[in-house]
Amino acid sequence: MAKGSRNPFFDVLKANRHRFNPEEIITLFTRIDRERMYKLCGLLSDYISKNVPAAFEKRGGLSDYRTNPYVLITAASVTNLDDPTAFGRFLFNSKLYMALETSFGKSVEAAFVGQYPIQADVKWIDPPEKQTEFDTLNGLSREDRARQRTTSVWREIDRSCVVGKRRFMTSIKSGPNTINDTQVQGMTAAIRDNIKIWASQTKSSYPGVENLDVVLGLTYTSLPTSQTSISFWHCMAKAKSWTLC
Repeated sequence: MAKGSRNPFFDVLKANRHRFNPEEIITLFTRIDRERMYKLCGLLSDYISKNVPAAFEKRGGLSDYRTNPYVLITAASVTNLDDPTAFGRFLFNSKLYMALETSFGKSVEAAFVGQYPIQADVKWIDPPEKQTEFDTLNGLSREDRARQRTTSVWREIDRSCVVGKRRFMTSIKSGPNTINDTQVQGMTAAIRDNIKIWASQTKSSYPGVENLDVVLGLTYTSLPTSQTSISFWHCMAKAKSWTLC
């Protein structure tokens, strides 16, 4: 028998929550809006067909890829990749799969998020404050841009939406397995360190807004059964609503 943790909250998060009723699933599928589904599929296809090839076309050689030389040496010797062509094919295919994993979250954000809320006139958009912040990086080298982004105030906020007197902001995270502790700590720190600035700039950008809600969203494939996923839910506790005074 599995031993329970000292925190009942952990046990709730780790519990198996799969309770699928086949008849309910069939009913849900009959309610699908096919027109909207095909629209979303088209948007996703357009994004992937444009951005995934572009990620490789801008790379002319091995030096343009982020690689670990020690891993490459080990992989080449173990898999007998002595032929430069075979080694290049191995590296390309490996990077291609990694690019697909990385682009999945970006494609969801780019193609899907902006279509919601379905019945609202106001949709999720890029925060104007984030765009203004990133505009200051134009003209900088890759190294300088990376250095400046470490102090970014709006980096963790992906989309925002204003409905009435309330502004909603969301941070979207995606990956094949589970979110790691470093990402959780970064999200927690972003909320802790920047919420006052977010609130202040929100009052400037949207004078009529009185409340600010921050929501964190995941498109990971695994169940929240690991310690890092549980850490994410601790971070979620910090994502709440603030009244702008």
